Amino acid sequence: MDLQYSSDSDSDTQEALRPPPESFLLKYSETPVFRRKETPSKRTTHVFLHIPLSSEQHALLHSLARKFWEELSRRCVLDESATLLETLFDELTDTARSLHISLSYNLTFDNDQKLGEFISLLEEKLSLKTPLEVGFSGETRLLPSLDGSKQFVALMVDQETRNKLESTVELINHHIPGKRDGVNNMPYSPDFLHCTIGEIHQKDVQFSAHLEPVTLAAASVMASQGRSKTPLHQKDAGELRKKPAQQAT
Repeated sequence: MDLQYSSDSDSDTQEALRPPPESFLLKYSETPVFRRKETPSKRTTHVFLHIPLSSEQHALLHSLARKFWEELSRRCVLDESATLLETLFDELTDTARSLHISLSYNLTFDNDQKLGEFISLLEEKLSLKTPLEVGFSGETRLLPSLDGSKQFVALMVDQETRNKLESTVELINHHIPGKRDGVNNMPYSPDFLHCTIGEIHQKDVQFSAHLEPVTLAAASVMASQGRSKTPLHQKDAGELRKKPAQQAT
């Protein structure tokens, strides 16, 4: 990079410094850089089941994460720098996090309209009703991230829960845009339905263990939009909840 500078020995007639190239400013700026109005901004979303946790459930999952790490450390050769990062806690706020089961990878859309159409379509065709009981078989395995940079400690869903969620995953896969932006807009496989309780930054290890089966309750189907997370409206879900009361009268 050819940036000019002056020293105390330079004369007062030294040529003024040239500004750094725009690419340099964009890369290191701490201020958000917005696109020009004539350039449409792409939008992303991620569809998932939201699973809030009680303090007892959180403590149980914490103990399962530690048991998995102990078993992994005992049976596999790990890098000296390898550690378990528990995703059950927010490191910044030191508070407990909820869980989620991904129903899609990250999905990219050309603009707000395309994303809105996708969300509306899911709301219209979504047959999955929440709250929903979800079961985990006890199988806990390492699943690599798409970019291969780390491994997720994943609680795999049981067969009954897989059967419940499969049609929703297939619905999403059928309506996502074509693949773009590297790994975005890839179809998601029901075979990998899981929730993540930890991460390990070592690429070359494969491992699974059988721990305690767990049953939790998913509160809603959510779609992320930037930092916000919005529950998907479920058509006729309110009417379905009223039916038992109507039959009792």
